[in-house]
Amino acid sequence: MLCAKTFRTVVNELTAKEDNSLIAGLKLSLGYLLKKAARFTKCELIIDNDDKEVKERDKFLSVLDGSW
Repeated sequence: MLCAKTFRTVVNELTAKEDNSLIAGLKLSLGYLLKKAARFTKCELIIDNDDKEVKERDKFLSVLDGSW
């Protein structure tokens, strides 16, 4: 889920109503949750010395910040 490729799809699917309108409060809360989760997992990956996944989290955080 914390992948830059699927960011748009995940956020839009989780925050859309049946009539395709957005739930603004949910989208904002989801953004904060995703940011916190990405930062936490990035720290864990740094500790585990998994440089490839650390770069993926950096990409995800860049996409999240850019679309915030």
